[in-house]
Amino acid sequence: MGLSALKQRFVHEYLVDGNASQAAVRAGYSAKTAGSQGARLLKQADVAAALAVEQAVLAERNKLSANWVIERLRAVADAGLRGDSVRALEILCKVLGITRERHEVSGPDGAAIPTSLSIRFVRPPDGGAAD
Repeated sequence: MGLSALKQRFVHEYLVDGNASQAAVRAGYSAKTAGSQGARLLKQADVAAALAVEQAVLAERNKLSANWVIERLRAVADAGLRGDSVRALEILCKVLGITRERHEVSGPDGAAIPTSLSIRFVRPPDGGAAD
C-alpha cells in the first residue's frame, strides 16, 4: 500500500529545503503541530522509505553525491568562504539525506539532566549469595 496523498505531499515538500516543520505546513498539516508532525513523519517507516527513494532519484538526476558535497565544502573552506555557501551545502545535505539533524536535550544552563538509579541486591530465599 502506498503513502496517503498528505504523506506524499510531505515527502515532496521535505525535498524542497529539508525542513520537516515547514514541509508539514506546506503539505497541509496544522501549523500548530507542524514541528511534532514533521518529526513524527520522518520516523515512520513508509515515509522514510519513500523519502529515501525520492532522495536517490533527486541525487541521480542532478549528479549529486556525498563526495560532490565534500569537494564543494573543501573548495569553500580553501577559499575562506562562509555563510550562504556553507548554508546552501548544509541544506543540500539534508535534502539528499546525507546528514540528519540531531537534537541534544540538556537541563538548565546546559547541565546534565539529573537521573537517579538505585540498585538493591536481595538475597535469594535459600539464603545463598545473590547473583
